[in-house]
Amino acid sequence: MSNWIDEIYSNVGTHIPILLVGNKSDLEHKRVITQDSAQTVTQKYGLSFIETSAMIGTNINEGVDAIVDKIYILNKLNNTNGKKIAKPRPLNKTKPKLFCFM
Repeated sequence: MSNWIDEIYSNVGTHIPILLVGNKSDLEHKRVITQDSAQTVTQKYGLSFIETSAMIGTNINEGVDAIVDKIYILNKLNNTNGKKIAKPRPLNKTKPKLFCFM
């Protein structure tokens, strides 16, 4: 994981928000990366971390909400032209989850 993050930072800088997403949390018995390992990386780089399961719909909306919030905050902090930036609304949790992200 560290190599990927170093590669991102070396190409675009450290000013971008990154959300580390552990997928397939419903398959605990097939886990390859421990939660402790993921937490160590997130602490080292100051990232957010969430575990998801597309199969059972765990934390999918929350993951999207988390990265959108980070982008909103970053844009608000970097807003030097005085334009108003609308706060994103949380995803509607009653709608079916018809998307995926990688």
